[in-house]
Amino acid sequence: MIRISFAMLAGGLMLGATLGASAASPAQTDPARTSRQAADLSHGEQLFLGCVSCHGSDGEGQPSGDTPAIAGQHRSTVIRQLNDFRRGMRWDVRMEAVASQHRLPHPQDIQDIAAFVSSLPVQPTGDHGDGAGLAQGELVYAGLCASCHGQSAAGSDRAGVPRLAGQSYRYLLRQMYNTLDHRRPNLTASHEALFRSLTQQEVQDTADYLSRLR
Repeated sequence: MIRISFAMLAGGLMLGATLGASAASPAQTDPARTSRQAADLSHGEQLFLGCVSCHGSDGEGQPSGDTPAIAGQHRSTVIRQLNDFRRGMRWDVRMEAVASQHRLPHPQDIQDIAAFVSSLPVQPTGDHGDGAGLAQGELVYAGLCASCHGQSAAGSDRAGVPRLAGQSYRYLLRQMYNTLDHRRPNLTASHEALFRSLTQQEVQDTADYLSRLR
């Protein structure tokens, strides 16, 4: 079995984690934990202007995979990730600043921006792998990931499970490598064990398969 290290990505991928794949229990992602008021999409749109320089005006992310596509991501996932950046459970200097109480001082701010992001139409990514191992990637995903993330990798807002389908190939890769190198403390130990059971090629094939799902 090949030990996968973040060093394998050096020079090819920039270190940085923004909103992305991590599963949680419903209690961890309950939007009521952030605010009990109804979301204000107009206010969320205004707050989102501070995100477009990295995530794109339509939430499509960057082609390089440096930042993920967040348009249409589940509200519970966006809420949890913003809170995790605040609590030091995810690491990225850019997102830690954006999610800080200085930038989003009120619980309602997180509620509003998460609601707006989730309302955006999902944007297909153009960032894929070489396509050579899609069948193997599908097998790995079906056997190890689909029970939580769903057969189509659509995730679940209610269960707090993020959508993975159509996410940037290089972003997905980086998050899996980061988990193995203990750079994603908000992911459970079961994720690390799962990724460690795969070869490097299987990780790449799975990320490629997910990036092409619609």
